[in-house]
Amino acid sequence: MIILEYIKLFFIEAATLFVDMAPYLTLGILIAGLMHVLLSKDFVARQIGGNNISSVFKAALFGVPLPLCSCGVVPTAVYLKNSGASKSSVTSFLISTPQTGIDSISATWGMLGPLFAIFRALAALIMGIAGGVADFLLDRRGKEPSQQEKSKNNIESEKVNLYPGFFGKIKEMFNYAIFELLDDITINFLVGLGIAAVIAIAIPDDFFASSLVANPIIGMILMIIIGIPMYICSTSSIPIAVAFIAKGISPGAAYVFLVAGPATNAASLAIIGKSLGKKTTVRYLVTIIIGALLFGFGLDKIYNALGLSPFGMSMTHHHAEGIASPFMIAVSIFLLAMIILLLGRRLRAKIKGQTISCSCGDHCGCGEHEHCGCEDEHQGETSMTRINIDGMQCKHCSASVEKALTNIKGIDKIEISLEGKYAEVDGDFDLNEAVSAIENAGYTVTSK
Repeated sequence: MIILEYIKLFFIEAATLFVDMAPYLTLGILIAGLMHVLLSKDFVARQIGGNNISSVFKAALFGVPLPLCSCGVVPTAVYLKNSGASKSSVTSFLISTPQTGIDSISATWGMLGPLFAIFRALAALIMGIAGGVADFLLDRRGKEPSQQEKSKNNIESEKVNLYPGFFGKIKEMFNYAIFELLDDITINFLVGLGIAAVIAIAIPDDFFASSLVANPIIGMILMIIIGIPMYICSTSSIPIAVAFIAKGISPGAAYVFLVAGPATNAASLAIIGKSLGKKTTVRYLVTIIIGALLFGFGLDKIYNALGLSPFGMSMTHHHAEGIASPFMIAVSIFLLAMIILLLGRRLRAKIKGQTISCSCGDHCGCGEHEHCGCEDEHQGETSMTRINIDGMQCKHCSASVEKALTNIKGIDKIEISLEGKYAEVDGDFDLNEAVSAIENAGYTVTSK
């Protein structure tokens, strides 16, 4: 009976957090979809192409609202570098982008209040500028990108418009918002809700307030240790931060977790080191750690001086009333339906992927030709070319690879396997051109 009671409490806490976040998360991903339509990577690359302080500032400014996590931002940064952006601008972009996004800013506003949301965005901007300027001043070898580097991505300028017309852009916006961005964060978002619910029911209220973690220095260092190797996006980390605050962690320590978790993880640090060099990676990591600690202390000072609660208006209202508004319930049902749809798509793709064992590339699941007796069915079919790709870690990555390959003349069919880390393409096309398109998009081709 006790176990059943805990299970009941777990789902109540998770559902409460979900309903609180749903309106702000939905608004955020829709705005992100609009930004995706209006703000292309080519446009950003052109704006930050110079090797100067102005480009560093613009790189950080563009990075703050873009909804890219710590794995998705790395290939985008490599793409910008291949398009002619300076290393200092790329560093600035790498620091500011994963900390926030229009979706996480919206959700932070709803869960932790406008002060926390605005502070989080401004701190990401300042940290990005600081890291980029440090790289600009310390790396004297940095030169203006050569004409060859600037022309590496010529294929992108000839890209096919897959969504022509006004209604096509609306479709593109919703496709990106739901089937790319939301799909990308769904698993981590649900994991974040689960962790937050466990913290809520397993740890007594104000537990951390009476422990060593109540010390600002210890609390923030602990959040750094937890957050740096962990992979969690800027939106999924919010419910965990809310749960930490409810148990006595200071707003500043929670902020440090919101920086260290999304901005770093072991995989992205390895790719950054390979792409931009060890020195830039060290500066990147040091900027994030020092910046998170300094701004964490500053945020605590602001809350103490103003006597404010770190919880947002919606959280306070919801828990005070105990009943969500009809609007929040309606948006929550919509968001839940989309999540169930996306999880169903993932499950179907996984089941379908498990049946791909036929050497011809067909998805019949029959096994090798010589063993299945279905030779006649496959006669005349052309086998697809498999390209193994290193660096694909999220839905954004697979979508970027697919878009890059779509621009190659002669490709009739593209299938991307995120789990298998490969792309299968069919048609009469130049393989070297396809490889170049993938590498210009920020990924590494390991074999073909």
